[in-house]
Order: sequence, then structure tokens, then C-alpha cells
Amino acid sequence: MPDPCPPDPTSAPADPPGGADQPLAVVDGGEEPWSRLRAALERRRAALPPGALLEVSTSHPEAVCAVPAWCARNGDRLTRTHDGDAVARFVIRIGAHPEPGSAGQALSRGPHE
Repeated sequence: MPDPCPPDPTSAPADPPGGADQPLAVVDGGEEPWSRLRAALERRRAALPPGALLEVSTSHPEAVCAVPAWCARNGDRLTRTHDGDAVARFVIRIGAHPEPGSAGQALSRGPHE
């Protein structure tokens, strides 16, 4: 199956398997649309310290394309990606959290959140 998403220029080479770099949290998006998965990611991201790893899985085509852009917008880094037969998995290293009331905080949320 061809890749429906353009290449992500912010993706980094894969981290070595195993070791201490295990995700602190996992978000299983299943077939949820991007709007619902994004809300879950925002909540989980806010609870994790900068530098923590967050694992995300999704089988929704829009979400598969949106996760890398969401990472770039938030200053996070994709450390690993895996496209299985039906499920895409991402491991994200959380970047710095914006200061309360800063422009970066306003950009990471939609207009009605």
C-alpha cells in the first residue's frame, strides 16, 4: 500500500531498541478520528515532563498524517515510527512545554479548546 502522507522532515533516525528509553505513556487511538485523538494527545502531553516518551498508535488515515505535523507544531520529536498492516505506531519525545499565556500555548490548541 503506498504511503498517503508526505515525508516528514522533522523525523529523526530510530532510537536503538530496548534500553532505558521506554515510553512513559501510551495513547491507543484505534480508529478514532484525528479531532478526538488530538484531544487525548494534548491531555497526555500536558501530564508528561519534557524529554519523556509518548507512544501513539492509530489506524485512522487522517491521524496517521496528522501526528508528525502535530509533533512539529508542539516542538516534539518523532523518535520512532512503525507502519504495520493496519496500525501506525509513533514514539514521540516530548519537547518543552510553553509558558502559561505564551503564544506557543495558544498555537497548540484549537480556537474552541
